[in-house]
Amino acid sequence: MSICSPLLTTMMGYHATCPIPDHLTIFIQCSVSLLRRPFPFAVKDRVVLQKDIRSNSLVPSTAFRRVDSIASVRSFTVSSEDIGYVLCADTVAVAAAVPVLSSYSHLVVDCEGDQLGCRGGRLSLLTITSIRAASDHVPIYIFDLLRLKRKNMRRVFDLLRDASRVKIVFDGRMDYSALWHEYDVPIVGVIDMQLADLHSRQARGERASKRLGRLRAYLPQTMITKKPGECRTLTRLSSLASCVQEHLRTNESKGSVDHKRWLERPLSQEQLGYAANDVRLIGRIYEHFKVHNYLAENLLEQSERYVTHWKAGQPEKDRRPTKRCDGCERLLAVQCFPRETTSSEGIYCWVCDAILRKKAYDKRKHDNAKRGMAELVVEGRSIARASHRRSG
Repeated sequence: MSICSPLLTTMMGYHATCPIPDHLTIFIQCSVSLLRRPFPFAVKDRVVLQKDIRSNSLVPSTAFRRVDSIASVRSFTVSSEDIGYVLCADTVAVAAAVPVLSSYSHLVVDCEGDQLGCRGGRLSLLTITSIRAASDHVPIYIFDLLRLKRKNMRRVFDLLRDASRVKIVFDGRMDYSALWHEYDVPIVGVIDMQLADLHSRQARGERASKRLGRLRAYLPQTMITKKPGECRTLTRLSSLASCVQEHLRTNESKGSVDHKRWLERPLSQEQLGYAANDVRLIGRIYEHFKVHNYLAENLLEQSERYVTHWKAGQPEKDRRPTKRCDGCERLLAVQCFPRETTSSEGIYCWVCDAILRKKAYDKRKHDNAKRGMAELVVEGRSIARASHRRSG
């Protein structure tokens, strides 16, 4: 039996009686609320368990000691619910995780890192779990890619390459970019819940007014109210947090972390809890969409095109918004602005600058035509007067 089995059993509040190797001392990091009988003990939120040779079960340890292998099983609390996750930072933990994950046909996948998926960025964590059935407690595995070598992750990466397993992601474009460009690993057989959310809007009969309402935080109010026709092809994608709030009718916080610190070690409880919570929420969204038939038949094909958006080349780090256009008022990357703009009264993106140039051209054309007409009128009057004098 794998190392994880007694630990997960312990996390669910049951006494672990599975055979445990004599040499192994297991450290379990968990919240105080997780500690319930038969283990009502905690020292600064840390529980230390070791094998009792007489009973062949886990009992409290009185001291720490160095061991050859450590399996970190921890938890975070969401809405009074303790969610367990396993941090895999060595080969033993990975070897224990692979058989468990291999037993599932659907895997929820998410990545964390600094400038994730961008050129010069770095992948830090790969988090994988599965869909939780009513009577099944599915573990969440967090693989520390900074501690694990590529060869250690080979069998885990094989699961991502396996087309027979469905991989569930939420906006997997940057996750795919990071795995592909850093490890040459594609995510095959993927369905993206961000795209499924768009299908759900059609299935629910969302009106144009609702669609335009989603754009209000990103576009000028005058553009939406006075020129709705120009926005008819625009659709705002939902974030994971907003998708959870809209569909699950809950204000449950997704949490927040400083993404620049993903490459620091050791990782904090907040960081690991954040990573584990992401896949938990993605799994809940998938279950909700499946029950309500929001998963379109062509979602697999659409998702493959969607997540491979950056397969040909990674985006630059500074692709994120850095300037506000004084025309459309959007936040855009530096590359979206010409070096020289038509107007000296503000900063305009390529599109707004082209519009200004067109307006300036039309104005000059109109002024020239008007001036030419005026000259023709003056010339005509002069000819008429001269003709009148000759006839007189």
